[in-house]
Amino acid sequence: MVSVLKGEGKAPILFGTTNITLGAKSEIGYLARPDLSGEWPTVVMVPGGRGNTSAMKDVARRLARHGVAVVIPDVYRGEVAPEDTSTREANEALGRVPLERGLADIDHVVSFIRNPGSHWSSAHNAFGILVLGAGTRFGAALSMFEHVGAIGLVGAHPADEYAAAGIPVLALAGKEDEFVAADAVRSLRDAGPHIEVVLYGGVGAEFLDDALDEYDYPTAKDAIERLAEFFSEHLPGATV
Repeated sequence: MVSVLKGEGKAPILFGTTNITLGAKSEIGYLARPDLSGEWPTVVMVPGGRGNTSAMKDVARRLARHGVAVVIPDVYRGEVAPEDTSTREANEALGRVPLERGLADIDHVVSFIRNPGSHWSSAHNAFGILVLGAGTRFGAALSMFEHVGAIGLVGAHPADEYAAAGIPVLALAGKEDEFVAADAVRSLRDAGPHIEVVLYGGVGAEFLDDALDEYDYPTAKDAIERLAEFFSEHLPGATV
């Protein structure tokens, strides 16, 4: 599919569920990328406890419209949390996904985007990761992968691995997040000048999820624009 929303971003995009094939192994994931010539900054998104919901796919599409390709591995392998599931319950469900299995799925995606034969991605040079909420268990391990060039966090616990990676980090969080204390996010700043922290007043953990009551459009819009600018600045590839 090809689409671009008037007034948001500049790039027409291709997006949809896709087979992520590498050798004899194939997995289902979600891909959103600019539908323009060039190799684009590419990010692996680790979604939060609800998995690959329509809201997370919308985040990927909005980033793609700003010139950042996004691939979401399906760590739930086809499952998403029912709409009436609380954030706490969803986070606990993600915590039950075996770490080795989730990392194997993510590693498959990393190998896919880093394939030099890809004509749309610059990930063969370096790629970014975007970690949302409870996805930090996988994101922290992914941050130590070779060739990670930038790390974006949205409502994710500030694990030591993010600071230890020694690469640019942008951490965004709501001051009213009941799962990640604002002071814990602020503490990331102590790790060095390569880490930027933005705390949004008046919003909680789910400000990016337009299917939930905590969604806040102005905050979500600002977060998307900050993330797109951050990844475009710190990752190789074309710009719009």
